[in-house]
Amino acid sequence: MNESAGDVQDVNTVLFLCSGNYYRSRFAEELFNHMAAARGVLWMADSAGLNMNPNNRGPVSDLVLQRLEKLGISPLHGDRHPRPAQSSDFSGADIIVAMSHKEHYDLMRKAYPNYITQALFWDVQDVGETDPDEALTTIEALVDNLVDELRNGCRGLGGTG
Repeated sequence: MNESAGDVQDVNTVLFLCSGNYYRSRFAEELFNHMAAARGVLWMADSAGLNMNPNNRGPVSDLVLQRLEKLGISPLHGDRHPRPAQSSDFSGADIIVAMSHKEHYDLMRKAYPNYITQALFWDVQDVGETDPDEALTTIEALVDNLVDELRNGCRGLGGTG
């Protein structure tokens, strides 16, 4: 029997946000997509930036690419350049995760006030604020927890409030 497009199950989405969509949110996106696929969780992640930095060089931070390689993960979108968040990103997301309350709450409140109460805010600081190894390890633990929650039928509290 042939499946029509209507028979294909829709995939839920997680939107990861950081300032420049170059480091934290990109790592979370790639890691989430790898973990979800490996665990049979029918969710996909995307990412965007709330305050783009024109000084970021290339599509994604070398720190992200090195960590993914260390974990044995081939990036799905490693050649995509950072992109700014748009209203359609928020309206299309089932879960919204901003990497830092301190950095991203006011940015979201100003640009996307209708989504501020739906967002989860993690506490992962940017390069220059904390050691990259510590930040990436924190993201790994939070993403792992989020994928497990989704696999177990929770709607993604992500281990934070």
